[in-house]
Amino acid sequence: MSKPAEKHNQFLSVILYSVIIIAISIIVSCALNGGTTSENSVAVSALAQKSGFQGKTIAVHFLDVGQGDCALIQTDNGKFLLIDTGTVESGEKVSDYLKQNKVKEIEYAVFTHPHDDHIGGAEKILKTFDVKHVLMPETVQTTTSFSELLKTLQLQKQEKKLQIISPKVGDRYSVGGTSFQVLSPLDAEAEDANNSSLVLKFVYKDVSFLFTGDAENKAEKEMLSRNADLDSDVLKAGHHGSDTSSTADFIKAVSPDAAVISCGKGNSYGHPSPSILDRFHENEIQILRTDLDGDIVFVSDGETYKIYKTK
Repeated sequence: MSKPAEKHNQFLSVILYSVIIIAISIIVSCALNGGTTSENSVAVSALAQKSGFQGKTIAVHFLDVGQGDCALIQTDNGKFLLIDTGTVESGEKVSDYLKQNKVKEIEYAVFTHPHDDHIGGAEKILKTFDVKHVLMPETVQTTTSFSELLKTLQLQKQEKKLQIISPKVGDRYSVGGTSFQVLSPLDAEAEDANNSSLVLKFVYKDVSFLFTGDAENKAEKEMLSRNADLDSDVLKAGHHGSDTSSTADFIKAVSPDAAVISCGKGNSYGHPSPSILDRFHENEIQILRTDLDGDIVFVSDGETYKIYKTK
């Protein structure tokens, strides 16, 4: 073989070797960043692959926002729902978490009631993401965060055609193959804002989640009195696991397999209440807590679900 031919072949070998190295680097990088779950980030696509489910799935995230509430739902058609936003201080964490999960548009943002630990981060979310609909009760508060939220909502209603809805009991909303129904409150002007919390039952095929906001025993009794469809696989425990919620009769009606308690580590309220933890244990309900488990994610194919935690 002539020397020019040898050099040409050597050159081609170097090029081929470089391409292989680059390809391997890309594959490894993708595996590290998209195929595993780190402590600080939970990627929906990675979890869907890890779950082993075939076909379409949903993911329900309960974010660790300290002493507050926030849940993100990705539906089977890639749409997003957000239920509460935690405190003002947690707004940045919620925003970053949504960005990590490729959220750009939120189909429904639900603000269950106007307490700071549920709507504090709402202004940040509304200004960062394209929110199509906001669901919230007619309950009014005089706090600064609520006043600022109302201003932002009105501005976005004018500029972005944001739809603001005060839903009624029985209202049902569908997104892809999922749906959620409003079960409470009948009285959106209850003296205690906790009992005016929007209570939603979210359903995907045979799997269901009950989101209760801070609804307490008064609201629970009211739902029980009219035989509301409470039976659910997963319960977001009311009022951060306080003994003002999760009454024995209510838990019996919901009959969950798992309960998620959203609370801050070492919080001054003593949440969750030992009596509520005992009640869950007595009913053989799996307990998951954001203060102990970090961000908690349920991935479901509509028949069963798998749970992932960041702690």
